[in-house]
Amino acid sequence: KLPKEAVVHKINKKAILPTPKLVYGTATLKGKILDYQKEMIKQVKMHIESPALNIHNEQNIIKIKEDGTFLAEVKVASVTSVALEFPFGWIECLIAPNEETSLIINTKELCRRQAHLQRKDIPYGEPVYFNGYLASLQQELASVDIDIVLKSVYYMDMYNDIVGKSADEYKAYVLERLPSVRKEIAQSPYSNACKELLNILVDLDATGKIAMTERELKSAHIAVNKLNREQTDDYFYNTRIDTPKGYYDILKEFSSINTLKALYGKYYASTIYLINFLPNSLDVLKETLRTGQGPLFDNIKFNKLYQSIKDFTPLTAEQNVELKTFSSPVYAEMLTQVNKEIIKKIELNKRKTGFTVNETGQVSNEDLFPSIISKFRGHTLLVDFWATWCGPCRTANKAITPMKEELKDKDIIYLYITGETSPKGTWENMITDIHGEHFRVTNEQWSFLMSNFNIRGVPTYFVVDPEGNITFKQTGFPGVDTMKKELMKALNK
Repeated sequence: KLPKEAVVHKINKKAILPTPKLVYGTATLKGKILDYQKEMIKQVKMHIESPALNIHNEQNIIKIKEDGTFLAEVKVASVTSVALEFPFGWIECLIAPNEETSLIINTKELCRRQAHLQRKDIPYGEPVYFNGYLASLQQELASVDIDIVLKSVYYMDMYNDIVGKSADEYKAYVLERLPSVRKEIAQSPYSNACKELLNILVDLDATGKIAMTERELKSAHIAVNKLNREQTDDYFYNTRIDTPKGYYDILKEFSSINTLKALYGKYYASTIYLINFLPNSLDVLKETLRTGQGPLFDNIKFNKLYQSIKDFTPLTAEQNVELKTFSSPVYAEMLTQVNKEIIKKIELNKRKTGFTVNETGQVSNEDLFPSIISKFRGHTLLVDFWATWCGPCRTANKAITPMKEELKDKDIIYLYITGETSPKGTWENMITDIHGEHFRVTNEQWSFLMSNFNIRGVPTYFVVDPEGNITFKQTGFPGVDTMKKELMKALNK
């Protein structure tokens, strides 16, 4: 039996998509999970796709109460797309400053739709019911059955299709379905507001894929031909993909990306990130969109300043002047607030303990790793190759913290190694919250370690026993349970 709030809203087919407001305020997301039981998950990840928070996917953890209800409050500058990561599926919705979005999550129906033997059974209602902010539009978006992604999200499928193609052939491949997708949207039964947003999502998807032309064609060659690390570096940095004059003129057809309404798009933050791969991106955008102003340009500029601050580099006097060039004071307000917080954190970091900065000394590349671990011989080591810019590295560091406390009486030393791609100032401030022994090696030393140990990416973990033998190695965080198990094995040898 569904609660009375679980209603399907009447759709106004003539409704237009409202222009979102730019206001720095708190967005409220509340929800209830139907049929919730105490044995179910106690928390859920909320992925925030907002260029006004981060160009990458920022995550918040929301606690779920015993009655299945949850509440999250997020500071945002405008409408923002978020996704809740449940075991039974991802729930997408929109939040906005000074607005409340309410969800009723029908677990029974969500699970039925995923069960092979029950897909044709009578539904238990809608998977999700929306109330509050733009409830009827959100309800429509949740029911859309048009595939608006222009090409496969499975990279190897796309790589096999595009390998060896020219830039023009790649563009034709990406945009092949564009006319039919536009037609399907136009002929769909959805409201005008929903159709407008779907076309904006198509524009964002197309822009991102065109911006990635050179990178995707190179990545396809590397992946399909299974190049090794040395061959990959040589090909990637020494091969040029020719894009003919006027190649990016097609972007003028996707001009909605430079409107406030584009902020509704769940691909918006990702598109801004992908635009960075455009050669001379700002010049290309100014030429194709015939302007250097608008929400898109504001957000590109915002992200550059925001990332600099988050890397523990407070605003300079010149950058403070630049804040006045935004078309809305909201961006300046957010950056000023974040800047104050980072200055305060830098000062607090100066008083923190529990971490040690180590020097590698004058050693050959071959002796580098033995030299680093020799200081700690006789102890069990967890060696973490990481980088300050690596999101999974930072997430893993937080996940390991409770394990460190649990094993604090064990003879285990946590050793962290990074390279010069981690800016020194950023590194110095991040490690204050990562207790352990820290090394920052040169680019040459880092390349040698990557090659010598066949390390394919970060984070990569080694467990080293008291005799100096590497007993466990894995790229990617294996999880706390596996990490603890491998450490105890090495400890008890």
